[in-house]
Amino acid sequence: MKRHLYIFILILSACSRLLGQTDTILIQGKVFFDKNNNCSYQIGEMGISKFIVQDKISGRISVTDIDGNYSLKIYNDSADLVLMTKNNLLDITCPSFSSIKLITPTSVKLDSSNLNIPVICNKYCHLYNVDIHATKFSRCDTSNEIKVVYTNISCDTATNANLRIDIDTSFVESIIYPFTFTNDITKLYFNLGIIPPFSTKEISFKIKIKCSAFIGTSNCIKAYISPSTDCSFSNYNGAALSISTTCKSDTVFALVRNNSGFDMDNLGIVKGYEEEIIQLFDTIKLKQGQEKTYPFKLKTNETFTLLVDQNANHPYQPTVIVQDEKCMLSAGIKTNSAISKFSRFDERLEYDEECGIVNGKLNPFGKSVYPEGFTANKFVGMQQYLEYQLDFTMHMRIPFAAW
Repeated sequence: MKRHLYIFILILSACSRLLGQTDTILIQGKVFFDKNNNCSYQIGEMGISKFIVQDKISGRISVTDIDGNYSLKIYNDSADLVLMTKNNLLDITCPSFSSIKLITPTSVKLDSSNLNIPVICNKYCHLYNVDIHATKFSRCDTSNEIKVVYTNISCDTATNANLRIDIDTSFVESIIYPFTFTNDITKLYFNLGIIPPFSTKEISFKIKIKCSAFIGTSNCIKAYISPSTDCSFSNYNGAALSISTTCKSDTVFALVRNNSGFDMDNLGIVKGYEEEIIQLFDTIKLKQGQEKTYPFKLKTNETFTLLVDQNANHPYQPTVIVQDEKCMLSAGIKTNSAISKFSRFDERLEYDEECGIVNGKLNPFGKSVYPEGFTANKFVGMQQYLEYQLDFTMHMRIPFAAW
């Protein structure tokens, strides 16, 4: 759920109106956690980073820095500022900040240098924002960096926090990370320790993609912060679905399962796609532990996609999406991957997803052979065969061994 905390600031410049011109006004201030609820910033109160302040009139935005500071250049004689956040745990209750009017005489320069925005907590519980970024997906390369930036956007300190990365390890040869982590086949676990309120940190690691990975195929990496929020969300009882796929001949079998300890209390919507064309529509309502399988027959080189809208009020994954483009891939290269054309449904706070296309040489160990007839005038007539004898010589370095 996205909430908007509105702050309206009207700035009237009589000088600009008399001259028929618009002055440039620098608006700056701090978004801070008003710990003592007195609507005023005191030294020591924590600034809140990565909050977006936008002027709705000019469209300009400013993202608060690590200390909560923002600045905006306004080219109008008025500004309508909006503090935008997805966080429904924070609010602005100070009446003086719901409508601020600054009117100055023509001889006085407008002072808009301390428009601080106090934020208080509606509820004390931990809640995170996580963003994952991948620099590239090149096979036979150890410099594919995965960076995860995470922020505790709540008033409560998170202890023993963990980061879970879901990754298709079938295309990964090795993972390079200087600290200890747990590798559970398709999941990586990183211990994040203690995360203070409103603090931002990051970790990064590198992966080497196998030289045999299919060029042009997409690989999606998902990031989750745990333990999940202990804040209550309305109309959500804790039910959660997972999807796994298996490939048999020309058919993808998608298994939808309720792995949680709760029954679904609302109907989920299931949509299956062949490339970008919907071919399946169903509704689903699974009790805890129940599952349902959807077989989906594909043509050669086509991509299968299954979307399940499980609950619009799910805190981090209202829509589960699983895709398979390797089941019916007839060659070692994929063109025009349909995976990148689907929304990742990762707008929620505690979840993010990054998809990339595998690139690199078609075959790093391959050699090209060009028959002589292609480069010289040695062609044959119609209904005749062109035959070549190809002689290969293998050069190998065999280490010396004493017998």
